[in-house]
Amino acid sequence: MVLLAAPHADPQTASRALDAIERAHAAAAGEFIAAPLGRGRHEGREFLALDADAAFDGERVLQSIADGGKRIPYPAAIGMLLRLADALARAHAVKLPVGPLAIGTLLPCQFLFDEEGRVTLLGLGDNVIARSAPAGLLVAPEVQLGQRPDRRTDGFALAALMRSLVPYTALPPVMERALRGVQRASERGIESRVRDFQRRMWSAPPRLRPDAARLAAGLRVFVLVLGVEPDAPGFERFIAEVMAPEVALAPGVPARLLRVADDGAWFEIDGVARCRLASRASLRRLLAALVDQHRDRPGAPLELPALLELGWPGERVSPESGAHRVHVAVSELRKMGLRGALERFDLGYRLDPALAVQRVAI
Repeated sequence: MVLLAAPHADPQTASRALDAIERAHAAAAGEFIAAPLGRGRHEGREFLALDADAAFDGERVLQSIADGGKRIPYPAAIGMLLRLADALARAHAVKLPVGPLAIGTLLPCQFLFDEEGRVTLLGLGDNVIARSAPAGLLVAPEVQLGQRPDRRTDGFALAALMRSLVPYTALPPVMERALRGVQRASERGIESRVRDFQRRMWSAPPRLRPDAARLAAGLRVFVLVLGVEPDAPGFERFIAEVMAPEVALAPGVPARLLRVADDGAWFEIDGVARCRLASRASLRRLLAALVDQHRDRPGAPLELPALLELGWPGERVSPESGAHRVHVAVSELRKMGLRGALERFDLGYRLDPALAVQRVAI
């Protein structure tokens, strides 16, 4: 995996960021955190190579899980979270002259997966991705106010990640009832633990908040009470199974063909049944914009604000509502046949650069 400075980035700023990432990954290398392999330059831009493969990011994985109507098995989700907590605790134990290692924010796009479901975490040393994330995300208030992340901040980040995974996880019924506040009399002990955890994470001052290590210790006791055996290898197997259809479409196989009507009224991919968009004006406009971008700047994404303006010209909505609107529309296009051809990339979307696109006269 290679981290490459953006074309518009200030060279000195990019070099300092890569220095910090390289230093952090060298000090904390292990599970979830890839060791540095080397530095160099490509076409005038500095890069850092890490010892990991990356086929998909977490946003793409979650989208595929949702599109396929699947849920992460609870033991697998817990196994992954405990491994992540252990990796963060290992980083927190490292002593560097620049200060403690902490990540501050954990977003799905910071998790990269190889084809076998193994995870690599980005953001340690310099969390560039989180700084460019959209507004409205659940972030520790002290980080929002400019404080440097620490181990308790990472406890908050881990808890926030756990909360964000709830819709994608097959929770035990007792957990669902506890989160809804409709527990049975025999389950009050579990509901009390859940309520205490939420109070300590979301309401306690930062100095009293559990860090990643203490959160993991509490989680291990909690799942023991539930009778759940954490299954981290099962998480990797689940991800590999979910993403297998997209692996089959990865670069190296013959190019796929997308045919689109000149007016965007329909499209078909690989000769499969034609999908009609005549009554879906916003989807037609989005697809047309993505096709134009693919023709003019292959590989370059259209960012969310541009997609919002192109899909719903002249409409004013908040950034959060606009981003949600775009994500839903893209999900619809994927369900109609563009899964694997329409990619989440950087802060926007693009058509697969290897995709052959043909405009067809009406």
